[in-house]
Amino acid sequence: MMSMWKQLLTYAYTYPSPHNSQPIKIKIISDEKAEIYYDKKLGLPAESFGIAFGYVCAGVFIELLSIAAANMGYRLKEKVSFKKMDFHSSDILHHIGELTLQKEGDITSPFTLKDILERQTSRLAYSSTLAPREALDAVSKEAEKYGYDLHVTTDSKLVKEIIYVNQRTLFYDLDDEAVRNEIRGYLRYSKKEAEEKKDGLSAECLVVPGTLLKFLMDHHSVWSLPVVGSLIKKIYLNSMKGVPQIAWLTGPFKTNEDYLRAGRCFIRIWLIFTQNTIYLHPFGSVITNARAHKEFCDLVGEKEMYGMAWMLFRFGYSEKPPKALRRPVEEMII
Repeated sequence: MMSMWKQLLTYAYTYPSPHNSQPIKIKIISDEKAEIYYDKKLGLPAESFGIAFGYVCAGVFIELLSIAAANMGYRLKEKVSFKKMDFHSSDILHHIGELTLQKEGDITSPFTLKDILERQTSRLAYSSTLAPREALDAVSKEAEKYGYDLHVTTDSKLVKEIIYVNQRTLFYDLDDEAVRNEIRGYLRYSKKEAEEKKDGLSAECLVVPGTLLKFLMDHHSVWSLPVVGSLIKKIYLNSMKGVPQIAWLTGPFKTNEDYLRAGRCFIRIWLIFTQNTIYLHPFGSVITNARAHKEFCDLVGEKEMYGMAWMLFRFGYSEKPPKALRRPVEEMII
């Protein structure tokens, strides 16, 4: 049954990760058992929430693996250690926990293998069509199961202001040398480079010309110049046309347990949107950049008294976006 792990990974390896760095590694112990690790070389130590989103990423992956297992008649059980992650320690692989497969013929899941494969990020322009109320109700109920609240706005002025916060965040991050260098390491400026490395953020998926993206990274200060800066902003915002709705999630986000649970919640929400042919585009940097996070919270009146606004995203209908490439499954396996 060891091949079952590999079958499951052909679905779970599509998991979304920050900068598409794909940090999750699996060590297959036996037919029933495996260990899960976080490769810190592929983490984001320069980000203020690098460790938090490391566990969010693990939660996303474990949940996708569990859904894939259920579709194949297995129950996935995990034993997570929640030990402190330290990017400065000598161990490259941070042990997340142990995974166990149990054969159960009658197990069911509200999500299919097709849902997993069809889930995608879209940074393309969205149509003005609003998501149906039934889809939002389903997403809200799913969030509540995990202790989180879904907030949605269709206020065009507020949506535009949040879009501008997300835009500014890119340049806030570029002003931070450590974050800028971290981002630079994951940018793929050409289709050829993206196909060779099969990771990172490709210019095609970012909907930004590769030459412009490279110029911006090499000359990040030009965005503040009156003419050139305005042109760059216009090109960057061009893909944000027609955004009718923006949503964010609030709730417990202080411990490793919270982070892992948040990841499980978020991927299930994303799959519900996928079932309704709705695309997402997470604005992760608005969460991880302290200045942008405050600007966003001030805009929406979020006091964060009972938890953190830990996820922000636009959602809606778009043309089919370019597919972010992934490294082969074999590279996940230790």
